[in-house]
Amino acid sequence: MKLNTPVLIIIGVIVLGGLFFVFKPKTQPQNSPSTPQSQTPTTQDSNGTDEILDLTNQKEVQMDIQDYAFQKPNIRIKVGTKVTWTNRDSVRHTATADDGSFDTGLLAQGESGSYVFTTPGTFGYYCIPHPNMRGTIIVEGDNQGSITESKNTFNLVIKEKKVISGPTTIKINQGDEVTIKITSDEAEEFHVHAYDNSVELEPNKQATLTFTANLSGRFPFELENSKTEIGALEVQPK
Repeated sequence: MKLNTPVLIIIGVIVLGGLFFVFKPKTQPQNSPSTPQSQTPTTQDSNGTDEILDLTNQKEVQMDIQDYAFQKPNIRIKVGTKVTWTNRDSVRHTATADDGSFDTGLLAQGESGSYVFTTPGTFGYYCIPHPNMRGTIIVEGDNQGSITESKNTFNLVIKEKKVISGPTTIKINQGDEVTIKITSDEAEEFHVHAYDNSVELEPNKQATLTFTANLSGRFPFELENSKTEIGALEVQPK
């Protein structure tokens, strides 16, 4: 049987196609590129560092509270240094000692609270609403662990109408000039009897009363508004 040309062409195409698939070289599968593992970002705690900042040459330290952290979380200071915390966040924060020795109370944005450290030691503190916010204050004294400002300068810290830091009896000599620095957790008036010396106290802000002890004897000092006696001034005669 004689095949016509179109049929021969079709048969030829089929044969060539079959030969191509039979003898097609096998390609090795390529290894898929490895997918890089995503790195987990490291996070710091609210303080961000364990470094201790030496501020022993400062009498007053300003401490901002911002972005849910104490901006100088770990510091070293001297006895008699005043630390002031100022809240820069829109939420309320506190600076509260682990041992309860100081507490700024809840600070709204822009508000401040202060504390004068009169005792050497290490004081951990935190924020009551946000306990992951922490800080440490290391307080150094001189060789005797006493305040170095003046022998007749006394620091009193008052909480709930009681002296929680500083002397409840101040002993001086007649004719001496005496300075009393007072920090209270509430508004009051500090008054020394017989001398009729007094100073207004604002919450968590240090106030200073300076006078000359001309009279000898024992003179109570009290919180005038609540009529609460909290200590006494003893003046030894010349």
